[in-house]
Formats: sequence, structure tokens, C-alpha cells
Amino acid sequence: MDAPNPSALPTFASRTPLHIGAISLKVRDLETLVAFYRDALGLSVVGTGEHGAALGAGARDPDRAGLALLTLEAADGAAFLALKQRLTSAGIPFSEASAGIETVDPWGTRLRVVPA
Repeated sequence: MDAPNPSALPTFASRTPLHIGAISLKVRDLETLVAFYRDALGLSVVGTGEHGAALGAGARDPDRAGLALLTLEAADGAAFLALKQRLTSAGIPFSEASAGIETVDPWGTRLRVVPA
């Protein structure tokens, strides 16, 4: 008899809602950053402080993280190759894309990793 398919079993990731609570960007020019995200991307300024601003996009689907694609940069070529090996060892599929690789997290957010 075949073993149960592990991907069909409930996991912490499939039982736990995910949302992006906050992302911090360190910038040299806060006013320019706020203007770009507010005026060009349409985000709302929901708070300001001495060293930062909070921006939001309004209501979202509670079953989604609020991201469509997250791109990360590996520290160097060796770290990039090690990441590919970890994904392979874990049985997590990925594809070659845009000078890097793409996969998806347990909530369906596309992740792209590129070498430095």
C-alpha cells in the first residue's frame, strides 16, 4: 500500500493565516519614498513618525499575504547554489527565471531569488 501523500496532510502553513504586517525600507530621502508610494502607486499614508511613515493599500483578501511576487538576492553565488540544493533536498519545485529561480511559498506567493 502506498504511503499517504505528505502534501495532502494539513500543515502549520496551510492552517495558519498569513499577512504582511510591515515591511521596513531604509532610505535616504523619506519624502521621496512617501511621494512615490503614495502618488505613483496609490498607497495611503496611514501614519507618520520622526523616522518613518506607514503606508497601506486598504482592504485585502484575508487568505492572501498581500504580495504577488517577492524577489530576494542571495549573498553570493555559493549562497545561491546552496539555496537551490536546499529546495531540491526538500522536494520544493522551482524553475529557472530572469537570471535566478522562482518558486512559491505555501500560500502561493511567488518568490524569485537571484544571485548577487
